[in-house]
Amino acid sequence: MTTQDHTVPNVLAEKAKSVVLAQFPEWAVFAEINEEGDLEIAVPAPSGSKAGSLVIATQNGEDLWIRFALPYMAYIVDEELEMVEIAKKLISEQVSFVVVLEGEEWKETTLLRPNEIPALKPGQQAQIVSWLGTYDREVA
Repeated sequence: MTTQDHTVPNVLAEKAKSVVLAQFPEWAVFAEINEEGDLEIAVPAPSGSKAGSLVIATQNGEDLWIRFALPYMAYIVDEELEMVEIAKKLISEQVSFVVVLEGEEWKETTLLRPNEIPALKPGQQAQIVSWLGTYDREVA
């Protein structure tokens, strides 16, 4: 994957790309601008990880997202520096993604520190996934 030079990034995509690549220049090879001008940086997860990839993206030139490739593991952020800080915490395993389900129905996605237990209501279960897999577990 390489940045598509023929597509012009929107203002948010350009700013997010600049901020992220200033901190992680090695991720430039994973950066793409789609037809709508939005950014997607999809960094492959380490071997053995369930995360699939760490994706940093803009949506409609208005929203910033950070996510793993797994269903529901997405987190909206307010600004570019927060996105970089969360990316750093995810890849250093200071936080993990947590998805809370009730049966097959999605209830919430959040981030937790290692060994924190999500607050669950009766009938809910949580899937916790960390970047390297160190803290992966299911909680019911």
